[in-house]
Amino acid sequence: MGRLAQERQQQWATQCLRGPSTNVEEKESVTMLAQSPDWFRLLLEGVQVIAAAALLVVLIRAGRKYPEISTASWQWVVAGFAMMLLASLVDFTDEIFNFSATYLPNLFATFISRGGMITGLILAALGFSTWFEFVARFLGLRPRK
Repeated sequence: MGRLAQERQQQWATQCLRGPSTNVEEKESVTMLAQSPDWFRLLLEGVQVIAAAALLVVLIRAGRKYPEISTASWQWVVAGFAMMLLASLVDFTDEIFNFSATYLPNLFATFISRGGMITGLILAALGFSTWFEFVARFLGLRPRK
């Protein structure tokens, strides 16, 4: 272990034994850290945006590759996932831009992120329910009785 690392470890151990600091600079740095965005949540929301975008690309490519299955029901599914992507994007940008500073952007971001996700789920569910029936008829499958 290098000398600088040993000194830092010694300072840290001394500070732990001493208790809470009364140094104003240290308190300000802790306050800044507490006000910074939650990086783990930001990372998870970023992964959610990337996954939603990838899924939307897969759905659009499948509709173009197989035009027989790309019916109006399929378009509802794609629209539902597009709405969910939009909601995820707004939720992700909310962590970065801090829309809570003013009322109107906060209201807009909340409405789009929550309402968009719910609307997207409803559109995808309606689209899948009718699209599954179409695919079953297309394949000649009969429902169980």
